[in-house]
Amino acid sequence: MAFLGSSVILGMTLGAISGGILMQIGRRRSMFICLLIGIVGNFCTMSIHNFLMIMFGRFLFGYSVGLYSSIVPKMFEETIPIHLLSSMIAGFNCAQNVAIFTAFLLGAILPDDTDT
Repeated sequence: MAFLGSSVILGMTLGAISGGILMQIGRRRSMFICLLIGIVGNFCTMSIHNFLMIMFGRFLFGYSVGLYSSIVPKMFEETIPIHLLSSMIAGFNCAQNVAIFTAFLLGAILPDDTDT
């Protein structure tokens, strides 16, 4: 069961490291590619054919989140005034973490196969 959480963290780490390479094709295209990777990861996770597919889907979703973490601050740097930049980047990271936490909470609260 620890592999499920670890696959997301590994994907996020690799995504954050490789975000600079993806930005060479442009930030707009990079955001679109991140979106596609995240969608594929979610579909792999939802298909639930076997344990490996779930891990691969969570890895892809984590990779997408890691890419976003490195691309969005660069987009903020180009569009937001300098005196608001640090608070906007911190707000983005906070919102991203709150969304992930909310998804985990919903997953823990919603009924599963063992509930009657």
